[in-house]
Amino acid sequence: MLAPPSKDLFCDLASLALLTSASGGQLYHVPGVEPTAPAATTAALAAAVRSAVVVATPCHVSDPADATTAEAGETSEEFPACGYDAVLRVRCSTGLQPSHVWAPPGGARDEGSAISGALALPRVGTHSTFALTLTHAKADAKKDGVAPLYVRAGCAFVQSVLLYTSPGGERRIRVLTRPLQVVDSLPRLIASVHLPSCLALQAKLLCVALAKTPAKEAAEALQAEAIRCVGAQRQLLPPPLRRVGDAMFLSSQLALLPLFTLALARLPALQPLAPQRLSPDAAAAQLLALRSLPPHLASRLLLPRLLVLHQRSEGDGWAPTTAADAPPTAADADPPPSSTPAPAPSSSSPSPSPPSGSVLEVPMPRAASIKADGVYLLDSTESLVLWVGAQASPSFVQALFGTDKPTDDAAPLAASANAHAATLHALLARLQAERPQHAPLRVVAQGSQLQQQLFFGRLHAEGYEGFAMHLHGRDVASR
Repeated sequence: MLAPPSKDLFCDLASLALLTSASGGQLYHVPGVEPTAPAATTAALAAAVRSAVVVATPCHVSDPADATTAEAGETSEEFPACGYDAVLRVRCSTGLQPSHVWAPPGGARDEGSAISGALALPRVGTHSTFALTLTHAKADAKKDGVAPLYVRAGCAFVQSVLLYTSPGGERRIRVLTRPLQVVDSLPRLIASVHLPSCLALQAKLLCVALAKTPAKEAAEALQAEAIRCVGAQRQLLPPPLRRVGDAMFLSSQLALLPLFTLALARLPALQPLAPQRLSPDAAAAQLLALRSLPPHLASRLLLPRLLVLHQRSEGDGWAPTTAADAPPTAADADPPPSSTPAPAPSSSSPSPSPPSGSVLEVPMPRAASIKADGVYLLDSTESLVLWVGAQASPSFVQALFGTDKPTDDAAPLAASANAHAATLHALLARLQAERPQHAPLRVVAQGSQLQQQLFFGRLHAEGYEGFAMHLHGRDVASR
């Protein structure tokens, strides 16, 4: 769907999404379409539209569980793995039963509906995610009480059986069995919490609530749930410390719960009247993505990661990196070099590509983490934002953009221009491959009017302490 650039004009994506839910299709939001757009913006929109068409095209991949297998000699690099006319059945150990399911858009059932028997799915893919509520099974339909739970080696088990049709027309089945650890105490339960999964589930439940309740009520319910969770953790304290009413306690596993709640509370869908709000279509597209993304991608959409590409204080090239998981370079795809040594770089040219190592990531990024002599990449699931500091090395910026003073939405040079440009394109390609659909690259220069909305406004660690104390104050007042 091509959307107009104005926030006051929209295509009602929320209503159009019902068509894909009934047909099993896909809906992609490509914003900013206008006849008089600059050439760079037009090229970016063309790339986004092409990516959406490619993703929406029935793929030539034989198995959604193996995206590297292609049929009839077709390459699978541009096509996602998917299956059609699928049926999902969930079974549990004796004593447990699935009660509700939250399915991604395109499923045959609404989120939060009761699950009984099989779940019909027009389309599934490698990023299709489902959340289940498990309850104790009744011992007898005519009597109260629950059936005894079958536990083996301290675990109960959940098994999913997926029957689907591959793009090649073959009917296939996939069976996955997962153990669930059974615990008998609250500390052991807290120790097993996976916070990104909790955040993803909270986000999916919030999307369901927004379809039925006003945004203000949904936001208040979100905070009330966080307050109950903060208060419940006092049960982990020794009895004498529980009587200290004005102390705040967070277990190490849930220490970032207020941060996750703050990221959810700042969703544009919960703040429709905010000065820098998204358009109705963009807000609806964000909610559709949250309903379907797996935990690691949903968490990144809400809490983007900040990557340091360059700091002039560390040199004129890429920021120093560590030894694992190096950012890809153009040389990664080339044949092994010959034994002839490479010529030394000229002193007048930019410094060579970064050493072998991972791109430096800033933990708990906030405005104070950003330096004017740096170049940073904010990586969320829905977008990639490249922020260029005013005091960054001119030679490094020149190598990336062809000018040492890039403007907003400037296009990087082609990968063939130089080593720095090739490394940047390889890094962007690797990040694009981690998500189910194309994420547009936005370039923002320091001092731009867009930097608060696109960059600094997404650093949710800013205000984390104040929000945590706000939750604690409400918890103390409620006792």
